[in-house]
Amino acid sequence: MAVERTHAIVHYQREDGNYDGWKLKAAGQETAFTGRDAHGAFAWVKVPEGAATIPYTVEKDGAADGPRRTVDLGRTGEVWITQGRDGQSDSNPAPVTPDKTKAVLHYQRADGDYDGWGLHTWTGAAQPTDWSKPLLPVRVDAYGAVYEVPSPRARPPSRTSSTRATRRTCPPTSPSTSPPTATRSGCSAGSPSTCCPPSAAPPTSTSPRPRPSGSTGTPSSGR
Repeated sequence: MAVERTHAIVHYQREDGNYDGWKLKAAGQETAFTGRDAHGAFAWVKVPEGAATIPYTVEKDGAADGPRRTVDLGRTGEVWITQGRDGQSDSNPAPVTPDKTKAVLHYQRADGDYDGWGLHTWTGAAQPTDWSKPLLPVRVDAYGAVYEVPSPRARPPSRTSSTRATRRTCPPTSPSTSPPTATRSGCSAGSPSTCCPPSAAPPTSTSPRPRPSGSTGTPSSGR
């Protein structure tokens, strides 16, 4: 029986935290683990029309970590696996309660150059930034720059934009696209659509996903 899901998501945890070169292979597709969450990394594939299950493997340079597994789309569109273990879980094995005092945005650039890139915040932010003084990243991790945006207690969706100097090539997100409960998102330079990839779990699910556990906005490239 076919299930109406647009994407399936696989969350993958490695002890060393290194996901370079690891790929999710499923449904004739091959995708990198570009998403990051509390479990580790995640990747997603488009569900073929009429599919009820999606067999998949996690591989690097032709070597698989674990056996071929299957996502039963009638049960879930999202699974969690761990390095060196054969099974999978249909629910997050270690859910984390979001810190509602701040929104976290992960920003990735292909060139790895984050010097001079800042985050601008306005509607919904506890401390909107001045255009000449953007919010600087609190750190740079394996995915990219990490920004933390303080949020008011009863906050509407925040609007943000990542820029370098004073030029923007992408518009900021509309408040209507960021749910009030959102606390984290991951974005790639020059590709606003990658900030909010499609959801895989049913609407009632609150677990992380490629529209990861929400979104703070859409970054814009300054070059």
